[in-house]
Amino acid sequence: MSIRTWVLCRLQCRVSLTHTIACVIRFPPLGSGELSGDGTLRMMEQQISSALGSKSDVEGAFKYASSIGISFQRDGSLQLDTAVLTEALESDFSSVTKLFSDDDQGLAFRLDALVENMLDPDGLIDAREDGLDARVKNVQDQRESLEFRLAKTEARFRAQYAGLDTLMVQLSATSDFLTQQLQGLQDLASYGNNN
Repeated sequence: MSIRTWVLCRLQCRVSLTHTIACVIRFPPLGSGELSGDGTLRMMEQQISSALGSKSDVEGAFKYASSIGISFQRDGSLQLDTAVLTEALESDFSSVTKLFSDDDQGLAFRLDALVENMLDPDGLIDAREDGLDARVKNVQDQRESLEFRLAKTEARFRAQYAGLDTLMVQLSATSDFLTQQLQGLQDLASYGNNN
């Protein structure tokens, strides 16, 4: 296997891996699911796009990934045009390798640093996970507080209902007594009128 073929295979693998990372970020689509509208996913997607789309200050003829056949499609996926890459490798092999392997500006360096930042224990994904965990804990705390308040309100309503029920029994007894007294007065008045 020639060095050009080996480089071509390695670049295809790198693009395939980066494409896979971009697909994972976009699945489920950003417009649906629990992470709908999540800014972290959008930021990760933009960072990958920026790392591959921005100009590299390496020495050589090639300064952009697109100049050697690596481009983003409208759906956010990556595509490698092997014909363009093969032509670039044949015309200026050294510039292609510098575009990828430069220690400060190479695309491989940028992507490795970016993915490391995302996956680092204190990185972007971990920070987002901590933020989501805190929100879940906050919602759980609010739920417990609401359940406590509802239980207190229910107990108060039950006590008020029991008091109201007792009052109704007392008022009913008073009503019965008054009805009997009025009936007694009416009977007395009727008896006095008949005599």
